[in-house]
Order: sequence, then structure tokens, then C-alpha cells
Amino acid sequence: MLCSLNEIEVMVQRSCRGSGMSWGLSYEAGRALRCLASGGVGFLSPLLSLLDRVDGEEARCFAPMSLQGGELCARRGKGDSGGLSPIAAGCGLSDGGSEVCGKRVVLRDVLSPVLLLGFLFRGRARWGGYVSVRRGEIVVVVGGEGFFVKGGSENKNGDEKGLRILEIVEIVRGDVVVEACEGAKKNLPGEDFYKVGNVMEGVEVAERDWRLLENYAARTYVVASAGSRERGAG
Repeated sequence: MLCSLNEIEVMVQRSCRGSGMSWGLSYEAGRALRCLASGGVGFLSPLLSLLDRVDGEEARCFAPMSLQGGELCARRGKGDSGGLSPIAAGCGLSDGGSEVCGKRVVLRDVLSPVLLLGFLFRGRARWGGYVSVRRGEIVVVVGGEGFFVKGGSENKNGDEKGLRILEIVEIVRGDVVVEACEGAKKNLPGEDFYKVGNVMEGVEVAERDWRLLENYAARTYVVASAGSRERGAG
């Protein structure tokens, strides 16, 4: 099914809120994942994986701790290894002060790390315009007009539709390195980097996954009644 960027932004906001996140984080997630979708990067499966993981957990268990020694780690939940929320961490990376922006930061045990890219795209000016995210041999540079990928499997079909970024999209959990990318403007796109195609006329999403997202969003709805309408519900 085909969805507009506005539909995606609103659905992400509501589904994140439905999973228990604050409205503030949910609004930021909507804006960031809109950027991710418009840049041609898959967002739906990683978001569902994240929501399934954090649903019903205390938000504090997935919020970043303070930056220590150039690393961000997650607070630990009771009897669990926690995991770093890419939404909470993404807000910190895109809006952070001088102690974060422009530095080399290692993020440990990130859940659905590809979601970080949307936040970094929105906050790229704080990182000098271009910022790289590295996971093993895969490097994604965020900046300019989109996302540029280096490493990973070759695209056997030869079409340019972001297939090489699938490896980082499909990572459920792991460590990533974020740092400013000096000199990227004059070198991108280049022989080593593949530009993910931008979306021009809506985004194709899997209908089944979209319905699962709607289930989270539905938790934000209220029962239609005279009382709810008096209190401002639509």
C-alpha cells in the first residue's frame, strides 16, 4: 500500500505514544522517521521490532545514560539487559550540546539502530552538515540530500533502490559508532558510496505491518461520547 509522508509521521507519533512513550518523544520520532522514509530507507519493520520490545516496559529502562568516556549505554531494567532506545538516543544526538555533537560517540546495545539515521538527518547541522554511522563494515553517511551507504553486500540486481542498506535495516540490536564526517560534502556521492534513492511520490509499505502499527496507535483513541467531545476529542 502507498502512504504519504504526512500519514507516516502521524502514524509513527500515535504508535509510539501507544507503546508507552511520552508525547514529546513520540512527536520527535514521527518527524525523524518521516525523514528516514523520504530518504528511501526502510523504517516500518525496525519500528515494529522496537515497539514490541519496549511495550509495557518502563521508559527509563531504555533511556540513555549520561555520556561517559565517549559512550552511551542504556539503563538496565530488572532482570533484563535493557537496550538503548534509538529514539531517546537519537534525540540526544541531534539536539545535544558540545559534549555530544561533533564528537565520536559509541552507542552500545542499540535497539533497531537504523532508526537513528532519521534523527541525525534532522540534526545534521550540529554535526557540521555530515555525520557517519558505522556498524562493522557498513558505513552510512547522513547529510546533504539524503543517505549514502558504503560496505555490505553488493546489489546483485543492479537497481538503485537502497537494497544495500537492508543489512543495517535488519539489525535488531547492536553497537554503532557515530561521528562527524569532515570532507564528506566534496566526496559524496563517490565510487565507494551508494546513494539511497529519495522518495518522490509516497512510500510503499507492507499492509500487514501497517495494520500492526495501527494497533499501537489505536491505544491513543478514546471512546466517542458526549463527555469526550466536551473535553475536546475529535
